[in-house]
Amino acid sequence: MKYILPFLIFVFGLQAQAQLTPATAPAVKGKFFVSVDDEADIFVNGAQFHHSPLNESESPELELKPSDRIVVKLKNTLGKGRFMLLFMSTDRKQMISFTSGSFKILTDPTASDFTPTDFAGFKKQAKAVQGEFAEPYLLPFKSSSKWVWGEVDVSSIGCVVTPQMFKANTRK
Repeated sequence: MKYILPFLIFVFGLQAQAQLTPATAPAVKGKFFVSVDDEADIFVNGAQFHHSPLNESESPELELKPSDRIVVKLKNTLGKGRFMLLFMSTDRKQMISFTSGSFKILTDPTASDFTPTDFAGFKKQAKAVQGEFAEPYLLPFKSSSKWVWGEVDVSSIGCVVTPQMFKANTRK
């Protein structure tokens, strides 16, 4: 009997600690869906993952997780530039919509990766594409993704994936 109370306190303490400690978000399998005018190369954690030519494309499947770093090298050759990105899980239950608030403009347009310290130092958000050129929405799944671009015709934008970016797909 004298051991029951300390044991219960220990068990309840472990349970309380488990509730307070954030769970590590698991990787989510899925694909990027891309629309670009004119060209985009997508790098994940420093490795080139997908080349998107003019118009729409979908990437090979990958596992995306919080803390992954995405760099998009953008190239515009004619007129204006615009880029839209969506990540959709294979089971269609989760998605990430990317907006201008998701990306920062990298100071080096040739960079394919960055450190967390570098990312904190990038001050400029990607530019939201406005006006007629911001229409139409061309991706195969409805989302909150928006058209974005860097500052100049050839630029790079970067993003760090966070657990909060993964949202339930309510638009099936």
